[in-house]
Amino acid sequence: MWIDATIKDFDAIKAAELEKVNQLERTYWDAWERSVTEQIKTRVQSGEKGTTQSVEKADYFGDPRFLKGIESCVDLRCKILGVYKAAEKEQGVGSMGPITLRVMYGSNGLEGEED
Repeated sequence: MWIDATIKDFDAIKAAELEKVNQLERTYWDAWERSVTEQIKTRVQSGEKGTTQSVEKADYFGDPRFLKGIESCVDLRCKILGVYKAAEKEQGVGSMGPITLRVMYGSNGLEGEED
């Protein structure tokens, strides 16, 4: 039946897109791990008095852009899998009618009266 074929195709498309998201997230994690390691810079200078060499070590606390990328991958994966829609249904989001708010003025709690 064509409906079954469409569902299988849709599942295959979702699986392919999830694999792309997984690969992208792995790339972000690798970049994050590299960004938090100790960096060593070696500088060699040649001049009239000869060659000098200096070594600089610096601790890095990581590039937050990589964490943002990881967060976007998690968000995209949840959207593809329908996690947000399932959570909305479970919590009944959208099933409630309009909410009416009453504004109260003053410390005595009387409507429409200001202190």
